[in-house]
Amino acid sequence: MTDTASFATLMRQYQTLCQYCDNVFATTFQAFQTQMQCAKGCASCCILETVAPLEAYLIRSYLQSQSSMPVTLPSNQPEQAQEPCVFLHRNICTIYPVRPIICRTHGLPLVYPDRSGIDVCPLNFTTFDLRTVDPGFLLDADRLTQNLMRLNLAFSILTQQPAIAGKRIPLHQLLTDAFQGSGNSSL
Repeated sequence: MTDTASFATLMRQYQTLCQYCDNVFATTFQAFQTQMQCAKGCASCCILETVAPLEAYLIRSYLQSQSSMPVTLPSNQPEQAQEPCVFLHRNICTIYPVRPIICRTHGLPLVYPDRSGIDVCPLNFTTFDLRTVDPGFLLDADRLTQNLMRLNLAFSILTQQPAIAGKRIPLHQLLTDAFQGSGNSSL
């Protein structure tokens, strides 16, 4: 049995993390409009294949709430590296309101404590030296991931499924389950 109040708090905390990412993106985009090619229809970075159980739960819930969605079910063929996300339809994200954290950071200048340099979409900041950017525009990807993983751990504990905390859920499985009517409630 899930503690309803704790679960609601967890969902608010996840939404706060999503809003943080969205705010950083909006601020960065506003400051660097000429350097960022991100726009509806650009799906160059949309190659995500798996998500944490918390995000899988939210995507599954969203899919179950939709009466129809313009998507194509994935084939049963083995996945190739760098395939487009299964939730893209004509280069538009069909789960945009519940897109995962990583999707909310695509295009942003990211820093990782164990890497040198700044990671960014190769379409963005092509004529700008990111080493000169105000650090306020650099998103610490490691800190963001740590916060997501803490929320995911809390999710797995609250749903009494501690074994799923370290698992990744394939997006194609979420899509297939949704359209085959599978109520796989293990998440």
